Amino acid sequence: MRKAWEWKLKELLPNKDIVQRLNSMGIKWMSERRLSDVYRNPFYCGKLVNTLLGGEVVIGRHEALATPEDFLMVNEILKGKFNKGKHSIENTIQLPLKRFMSCASCGNPTTGYLQKQKSLYYYKCRTNGCKKNKSQKKLHMQFQDFLKRYEVKKESVAHIEKGLSYMFEQFNRDAKTEQKKYKKNLAAIIQKIEQFELRYVEGEINMALYEKYNQKFLDEKFEMERIMESSTFESSNLKNCINYVSTISRNLTEIWTSEDYSQSERVQQLVFPEGISYDFKNERFLTSRINSLFLPIPYLCKGLEETKKWNNNKEVINSTLVRHTGFEPVTPTLSR
Repeated sequence: MRKAWEWKLKELLPNKDIVQRLNSMGIKWMSERRLSDVYRNPFYCGKLVNTLLGGEVVIGRHEALATPEDFLMVNEILKGKFNKGKHSIENTIQLPLKRFMSCASCGNPTTGYLQKQKSLYYYKCRTNGCKKNKSQKKLHMQFQDFLKRYEVKKESVAHIEKGLSYMFEQFNRDAKTEQKKYKKNLAAIIQKIEQFELRYVEGEINMALYEKYNQKFLDEKFEMERIMESSTFESSNLKNCINYVSTISRNLTEIWTSEDYSQSERVQQLVFPEGISYDFKNERFLTSRINSLFLPIPYLCKGLEETKKWNNNKEVINSTLVRHTGFEPVTPTLSR
């Protein structure tokens, strides 16, 4: 875990890349979200802050993973307060899929480079024994075609919004009654973690016992938070999100190809929150997860083309969703 701090400080690696390195070293429980929590928790630089101490910062007797100076520097990096070289910035602008896209063969993030003699950019897998590459121009054209699956024609917007609303209303119907129970369970888990941290700092339990059970409690916390996030969606938020998605989905490729790199990055992260992979051999994109508000769009569009009679026909919506998505609840997460 000390390496995770070194990689962030010395190489400015994205959390996704650091998680992949840690996973390859056998730390399988680490995720991007957990790593972000680690970087922001002063516990890992030897200090303790929790509600049982009344908000007071206490120097712990436990072993720190990072110095206070490194802790502050990493948090500045996470806020974006560091400088990149001119060459690095240019590459990032020209290669928005760099690091966001991984190689399907080895699973490692891709990098990119400029072929100076031809003045052409390329994406590349840098893994020894793999090292496949693809021209930026060709790969970007393929990615635009991939994005078009989630675009909505202007004349179809109202029907697609209706289909999305109906779908999530069905998923949301029974989940709201569970929220109180989830919140109570989460509060109990957080209290248990804080009490356990305090016992460790005060020397009541040793490091081996702390590491064994604290990770178990953190797993419970993350799982409960995941369940809460995916179990319900407020109707007002849902309406706003569906309106937002329907607006964005009309111009996905146009926004992604704009000169504003931040817009390109926002679109790809919005639709594919866990990134994508590219099969260099078969020249195709793969993804493990699609934003749940975009996921049904291709199927709803296809259903609309097949029937040409949507209006308020819920039977058609149900039929399309069951046939194409299995009517399985999907997490309505909108990353911005």
